[in-house]
Amino acid sequence: MDREETLTDRYFKLSRQLEPRFLTEHVPMVWKAAKGVTVWDIEGKEYLDCTSGIFVAAIGHSHPKYVKAVSSQVEQLLTCYDRLNEPRIKLAEKLLRLIPETRGKNKIYLLTTGSEAVEAAVKLSRYFTGKAEIMSFYMSFHGRTNFTLTLGAKKSRKKGFGPYGGSVVHAPYAYCYRCPFGKTFPECDFFCVDHLDLVFDTASTDDVAALVIEPYQGAAGIVVPPPGYLKRIEQWCRKKGILLIIDEIQAGFGRTGKLFAFQHDEVEPDLFCTAKGLTSGIPGSAVIGKAEIMDAPEPGSMSTTYAGNPLVATAALAVLEIMDEERLLENATKLGNEALENLSELKDRYEFVGDIRGKGLVMGIEIVTSKRSKTPDSARAKRIVEECFSRGLLALGPDGFYRNVVELAPALNITREQLRKALSILKDSIAAVSKE
Repeated sequence: MDREETLTDRYFKLSRQLEPRFLTEHVPMVWKAAKGVTVWDIEGKEYLDCTSGIFVAAIGHSHPKYVKAVSSQVEQLLTCYDRLNEPRIKLAEKLLRLIPETRGKNKIYLLTTGSEAVEAAVKLSRYFTGKAEIMSFYMSFHGRTNFTLTLGAKKSRKKGFGPYGGSVVHAPYAYCYRCPFGKTFPECDFFCVDHLDLVFDTASTDDVAALVIEPYQGAAGIVVPPPGYLKRIEQWCRKKGILLIIDEIQAGFGRTGKLFAFQHDEVEPDLFCTAKGLTSGIPGSAVIGKAEIMDAPEPGSMSTTYAGNPLVATAALAVLEIMDEERLLENATKLGNEALENLSELKDRYEFVGDIRGKGLVMGIEIVTSKRSKTPDSARAKRIVEECFSRGLLALGPDGFYRNVVELAPALNITREQLRKALSILKDSIAAVSKE
């Protein structure tokens, strides 16, 4: 007997008819509502969300204080081109005060998407320096516009969409689990940073404006570099006389336990980009950078329709207030450390768990066929994510450069009890898949 068609079946059928197939394939559910870290699908089933809507809902879904703030702003002023408005200035004042490394030196440019912020930062660096080339890293991801795809370095995202903009030079990132140089940290003494000299001298034309880097590579599979790496990158940039742009779009706004991830290494970027958690739901992004760089272009030369949008600014102000009141940076640090310790025993228990890494409330589990070979096992990673889903947990993946990483990225205000439940479901799912 044929199974009766469900609402989920119907919506997926309509999606296939009405929407392009290039949208991401996810677990078979249709989101209906979300509150905190709980999501309900269109059938009324409940799930524990450890995706944060792809690292966006830093304060959880539909936080009451956030909803009240943005609703009030919609009633007052929704759009005004890039004209001056009160929320925009209030956000600039508040956010810039919270960055002690660069306090009094920075200015902020409010935009809409992460890709837009990265593009703006690159334009600023080129205008300020008068140079054209940009350095980036293998496996990096900075967006899906033409130039941010050029900056990124993964074939599957770029294939078929070219030609791409030139003047980008790529180098290896500090992926210690799969070191491209076959070295081991700390004995390597950051050989990958020293290798940048060779890249600079051979692949560039000595016309480098800036180096763009993620403090951890999110789309590559939560590739967290060793402590001190970002500081060494900063020192290298200073030595070469090029600007340092840090892409904090996924890592920023508390995800790693600091407001911005570069603060762990006490780095002072020339420019940095933020989005996702910045507004926790409403599309919004920002470039923050040194005043002399931000002031270089002429008035009107980088204006855009939604620059400094009052709704975006209001959302970001609400996020900052909630993060402060609920001490979410402390929660991310404390629960993140507990989670990594909780998961660490999986490496000893399962031959296919190759690496476990993370920082704050972002964790990645790299699935391989065996510890010795380190051959990526995308199929098993996919099965783990599916098994989590069947048990009521939304996890991310399979993600990463090799599509073999299972990721957790819950809201920063997840409780200890909720996180323990999520980890328990994840462990049970891994155990179930191990028997297949």
